[in-house]
Amino acid sequence: MANSQKPESLPYLTPTQVAEKFKVSPITVRQWSSSGKLKCQTTPGGHRRYLPEDVAEFAKSAGISLDELNSGPCRILIVEDDSQLSHLLQEFVSSFDDSLEVYLAEDGFRAGEMLHTMKPDLILLDLMMPGMNGFEVCERIKRNPATRNIKVVAMTGFSSEHNVNRILHAGAETCLKKPIDFALLREILAQCRGKKSA
Repeated sequence: MANSQKPESLPYLTPTQVAEKFKVSPITVRQWSSSGKLKCQTTPGGHRRYLPEDVAEFAKSAGISLDELNSGPCRILIVEDDSQLSHLLQEFVSSFDDSLEVYLAEDGFRAGEMLHTMKPDLILLDLMMPGMNGFEVCERIKRNPATRNIKVVAMTGFSSEHNVNRILHAGAETCLKKPIDFALLREILAQCRGKKSA
């Protein structure tokens, strides 16, 4: 009778709880499940639930250290060539929570140099920059096993359907339109901070 334990009494995690562990959105977790990368159970009501051991196995196979993800302060890298907007964002992030570590990069090349030294948890990435644009930066981040788990939030004043779809396909979590909706940004920051304090 050892296997007669009811599903609801098992220590299942919700998509949101799994997302918090990996610093991604619940949508990304659902995509992992749909593609078969992350095992899940489905409740009678059609909701996905995850066993901790399945989550740990997925993290191991993906080369992700959950301990590293959930330790230390939340680091945010702002990659923006418009210095006025860059400093405005820095001021907003710092005023939101002074425990957040905020760094600035004026272009894609500088961002690339900083990735491995500061190991950001979240990147606010402008799409249209001279030299290496945001699409290239995001693609490089997601292609490298050492940086692919960094959460990327794109920002653009050219939010055409093509640009939005292209950056999401490159691995960004979402794409914020300029001028920036600070209410949305506040939600993103709260998520980042919450994951680090969990």
